[in-house]
Amino acid sequence: SISGLTSSEKIHEFGFDATNEFHLYAIIWTPDYVAWEIDSVEVRRVSVGELVGSHADADQVKFLTEQQSLRFNLWASKTASWTGKWAPENLPIEQHIDYVRVYAYNADTKDFTLSWQDDFEGDALDYSRWSEGNWEMERVMYRDLNIRVENGYVEVVDYVVGDVNEDGRINNKDLGILQQYLAGFDVSVNQRASDVTADGRVNNKDLGI
Repeated sequence: SISGLTSSEKIHEFGFDATNEFHLYAIIWTPDYVAWEIDSVEVRRVSVGELVGSHADADQVKFLTEQQSLRFNLWASKTASWTGKWAPENLPIEQHIDYVRVYAYNADTKDFTLSWQDDFEGDALDYSRWSEGNWEMERVMYRDLNIRVENGYVEVVDYVVGDVNEDGRINNKDLGILQQYLAGFDVSVNQRASDVTADGRVNNKDLGI
């Protein structure tokens, strides 16, 4: 396994606003190298034999021999030097995934063949391939309410649980608006943020948390 002392991360500038339209992100993993691509343009490559540090696993590509999991999420880190200053007023934010393709590598032909593709049709994840997070990591609480599948896309949403009016803060305003909503008044609430108990319903239990 890769040692926690052996860092491999790199930050790449897009040179464009990646939020304006869909882009193609790829990780190419072979016994000889690992490469990263954005819109079919290689932005980084690490080859077997390249050392990162002086640890036993410094040749990271050589040590990549175990099966890996494929994940997508919106991670709000507490490390400002890495991800920038935390700005809760920007919430909620969304990530949309159009499709995912997974390929198998043939070491003899040094080529890839498509194993499967998920176009996210229907209204739910394919649970033979995916699972939903149910843990807390730094500023983010992962739960099934963060995921929505519709119109051929999967949507991942970061929001503040309890921020009913989506102003980036949890205060008495949220409590008052939620009380009005439950009383039948015509007020707008963020359904997922209002479901504080994460039971799939917005009800009086959410007022007591």
